[in-house]
Amino acid sequence: MVKLDFMTDLLEYIRKRRAQLLRELEELDSAEKVYLKSQKTGSQQRVFIDFVEQPVSDIFKEKRVPRTIKQMVLRLLDESSPQGLTALEILERIQKRWKSELERTSLSPQLTRLKVDGAIYNEKNQWFRSVVGRIRENEPKGN
Repeated sequence: MVKLDFMTDLLEYIRKRRAQLLRELEELDSAEKVYLKSQKTGSQQRVFIDFVEQPVSDIFKEKRVPRTIKQMVLRLLDESSPQGLTALEILERIQKRWKSELERTSLSPQLTRLKVDGAIYNEKNQWFRSVVGRIRENEPKGN
């Protein structure tokens, strides 16, 4: 029965991710049309976009800086996926990017809370994002 629940969650995640990718494809199509139109009208405006592996919508809006340790952990695990990170690697990366004064004693309880919430899991001393956690995070509020 547990495998069925996991497969149902995985299928739901795949469907939501597909919908997200289709929306991003529509954004790319719109951007391409604007670019091609500007070329036909002789517009001298140039657009430079670095290729990055992130949603198109994130390229055009300011990336939110995580404010809490939990948000920082989730961001790092998303960025490292599919590889996981050890607690020490998470700590070092948080210290380098956002919060140099963070202590290990502040990080460990947050990892435990995220694990209890189902947002992350630990396997062989590596922390990973869980599929179920991502699905819950992407659900519309109020459901």
